[in-house]
Amino acid sequence: MSSTDRSFTERTRQRRCRILSATFVESYPRGVDQSTWQDIKIGRGGHIVEPVGGAPAYMEPGCCGCKQCVPVDFGVENNFPNPVSQVWFSNDYQALQDILNENIIGTVTVPPPPSGYPNDYIIVSFTVTDGCIPGSQTITYYSNSTDAPLSGTSYDLGFHPIILDNLPPFFTTTMNIGFTIFYPSDALDIFYDISQNATLGLSNSCGSASYSTLYSPSCFVAGTMIALSNGVTKAIEDVAVGDVVVGAFGELNTVRALHRPRLAGAHLCKINGEHTSTSHHPHIAADKSICCVHPHIVTKNTYGNTYTVINADGNKESQKMLGLAADRVQKLTVGTVLQTLTGAKPVTTIEMVNASPFTQLYHLVVDGSHTYTADGYAVTGWAREDDFNYDIWTSRTTADQ
Repeated sequence: MSSTDRSFTERTRQRRCRILSATFVESYPRGVDQSTWQDIKIGRGGHIVEPVGGAPAYMEPGCCGCKQCVPVDFGVENNFPNPVSQVWFSNDYQALQDILNENIIGTVTVPPPPSGYPNDYIIVSFTVTDGCIPGSQTITYYSNSTDAPLSGTSYDLGFHPIILDNLPPFFTTTMNIGFTIFYPSDALDIFYDISQNATLGLSNSCGSASYSTLYSPSCFVAGTMIALSNGVTKAIEDVAVGDVVVGAFGELNTVRALHRPRLAGAHLCKINGEHTSTSHHPHIAADKSICCVHPHIVTKNTYGNTYTVINADGNKESQKMLGLAADRVQKLTVGTVLQTLTGAKPVTTIEMVNASPFTQLYHLVVDGSHTYTADGYAVTGWAREDDFNYDIWTSRTTADQ
């Protein structure tokens, strides 16, 4: 091949990479500078094209005919970052097996807990790759309390083609989904010791690399009832931008945007057998303190990230969740007295709820005190401290007057 032909081929490869990367970024609005691109050559004929600013790269196959395995992140509006991990009750591991097999071509078998297993739960990770079949995958979980790797028994259930009929529309026919199962050997508290932090290792004939878990928004399931200012309640999935909701202590707040991610690696919990939310969604206590079951997740993994929301025009846009100060969000436990529409209510039970990572969730971006009531319980709605003083529960504009 002449140097002219090689130059033409090289330019063609770069153009293909840019087109593919531009398509990828359309579904990945992350708030970084995505207008500046750099080409990085890998191997013989392979390229990464990535935006300057640190967003994930799209990798074009090299001459070996395979694609180095890169977890697919479908964008914050779909909330399926990779890897994602969930906690399931171990005595229900066969139900988890049914969920996994509903979405793949072929079958997987979830192994039962080891003999003498000290916990009542199982940890499962989901990893989606596009166009590659990993030869192996490993995942390491870390303790929330010590940040040390957890010891235990891990099972690699392999990667499998996806059945599109059962999955959200952002999946394509070239994608494969892989699963790992992990049984921690130490007795751990499901509510406080289990962190979403994990490191995934993937390898195939094109190479190997490791990836970390990403953030997870805090939200509610369909059917959660929201109290409006006109005295009626509306299911959260039916709430519209412009609706006025009742805040934690009777204030009236306007819905400015809608947030609709997937459950992914978040945990669902049920409070008092009547109210379901992600375990890291902040609730308002009767004494005006703020708490959630997993405060470390919302303060470390949720706040400070940019998410896709639906604005008043029905269009998607990126917004950064500023969040609350880390020391403001405390643990919600049995005995915590929460604020509700009818006054103070103690928490008597907290249960973990099994659910598919593809579960659609709903959240509201509201102004004012950035709170609303879900199933009668006062919760945050994209809380932020720059315009509201939660120490004295008033807007900073009012407090400064």
